[in-house]
Amino acid sequence: MWRTLGIEELDWLHTPFVVQMRLVSLSHETHSLALRTRAYQQQIAEAPRLSAQIQQLNRQKGKDRDWIARLTAQLKAQEQQILRLRKRLTARNTMESISVASFGSKDSIKTCPRV
Repeated sequence: MWRTLGIEELDWLHTPFVVQMRLVSLSHETHSLALRTRAYQQQIAEAPRLSAQIQQLNRQKGKDRDWIARLTAQLKAQEQQILRLRKRLTARNTMESISVASFGSKDSIKTCPRV
């Protein structure tokens, strides 16, 4: 350990044990801080790219919201058209039922002479 601290062996042997342990502890702490510093530097270096990516995703989110709003409006319009068509079909079926009931059958409507 004394080599990694840059201390001569003879000096290390004459250093009190408590001081040796404190130096080792500080060495480990310094190493840990250096590792964390490198990790933070990498995160800082990547921050502009991540920021640009977030901005792009926010722009895309806005476009997607507009697209969803247009599709929702189209869907509502189609639902209204379906309801109108159902009403017309129901009215037509009702009129046919009335005609069939009046003349007895669909065949009698076809064969019934026009006046």
